[in-house]
Amino acid sequence: MPGHTRDVCGCTCPAEMGRICNGECHTGSGQGKYPDDYVRIDEDQGEWEFATQSMIDEANQKEYDRAATFLEANGLSPSLDAVEQLTKVFLPCLRIMCDPSHPWDPTGKTWRKSGVLGILTDVRKKFERLWERGWTHGKRHDDSGHDLINYIGFYMRSEDNGWGDWGPPATKKEEQ
Repeated sequence: MPGHTRDVCGCTCPAEMGRICNGECHTGSGQGKYPDDYVRIDEDQGEWEFATQSMIDEANQKEYDRAATFLEANGLSPSLDAVEQLTKVFLPCLRIMCDPSHPWDPTGKTWRKSGVLGILTDVRKKFERLWERGWTHGKRHDDSGHDLINYIGFYMRSEDNGWGDWGPPATKKEEQ
């Protein structure tokens, strides 16, 4: 049945767009409204998936559904892992880019000025910051991860133009 999922209790949920069940139909099934572990099979794909409480809570449901719809609209068969990657990693990166108070030029002029090599320099700095905070100090720093992902995205979209508008660095010191 397209657009429906079946969980281990045998019920059929009209989960929006056939994605993550919101648990509403489980209220009387003995499993509770939001089971901690929820296994379902997608009848269209015949795949078993595992969901946790965080994947089906009401606050995230609409965002998850929109992410699954986006993935489907782009020819992909959304998995829970892909939906979480989009909602918990890529959307926060894009929120940074769309924030009107952020210092980047909305057309990409700011990062394009440095060319592909300048962007690679920034990627290395962002990675080293993430490594220092995460590996050396044992502290999560998601902001560093988001910055790194954004700069890798800039690199992947940049032209092969060396140092861009900046031009190459000096190769030797000029005599005074």
